[in-house]
Amino acid sequence: NVYLDGSLSSSPSNSISYSSSTGSPSAIDDPSARSSGRNQLGRTYSPGLPLSMKEREYIVSLFQNGWKICDISRKLCVTHSCVSKILNRYRTTGSVKPKEAKEGRTESPLVSAIRDYRARLGMSRQSEIREQLIADGICTRDNAPSRSSINHILRTKLDLKKVKREKR
Repeated sequence: NVYLDGSLSSSPSNSISYSSSTGSPSAIDDPSARSSGRNQLGRTYSPGLPLSMKEREYIVSLFQNGWKICDISRKLCVTHSCVSKILNRYRTTGSVKPKEAKEGRTESPLVSAIRDYRARLGMSRQSEIREQLIADGICTRDNAPSRSSINHILRTKLDLKKVKREKR
């Protein structure tokens, strides 16, 4: 076993030591003050908040010492999917750091182009926007977004609402 203090024991064990005060495993006796629920294993959690780096590193070290994902999951009261995601991320990137928040992501070239067409050319019809994307080489006829996809981008990314026309 690998413990948070870095000490090792030779073989995986299924025994779990619990804290008498919280009922949670002693290795992770730090339930967040912002917790909003419990997972199916009884651990408190906050949706959207990643596990601490210490716990992520602990998961990787347990796995490297022969522990199965299901045993790690039970020991730390972390869901199987969470353990799997952390291990897959470690395998692909070599890091256990969580992904960046969505706020930091850059806008896709498609959304940028549609925003530009709206501002510079005053285009609002999906068919005009689609043809302009193809003409400018941003998309081909094969991968150009459908009118409904363009409409979705206009509504969600550019906060445009459909304007009802009055009947005359």
